[in-house]
Amino acid sequence: MEKTTIQPQDRYTFGPHVEWQKFEDNALLLLLETGEIYQLNETSARIIELMEKSHTAQEILQHLLQEYQQEESTIEQEMHDFLSHCLQQSLLQHRAQ
Repeated sequence: MEKTTIQPQDRYTFGPHVEWQKFEDNALLLLLETGEIYQLNETSARIIELMEKSHTAQEILQHLLQEYQQEESTIEQEMHDFLSHCLQQSLLQHRAQ
């Protein structure tokens, strides 16, 4: 599978066939076409919340660094992996600037 590049200035939105719902610290993504459900952990749910507020990838990273007590490289890698996976699965798409 091709590696997806995440640029600091990138913004994301859900694909047209994806809905999401937050439950306490977690969230669910629902693929309307197939009925598949993805359960998101607290960090992934927070990324989605920030993404929905039209934050760039860099702004999301800065929020996560302030909120979680982990190494920057760890948070950056987890965020990159999550966004890349969602883009590759067409759960997310780049938002027009």
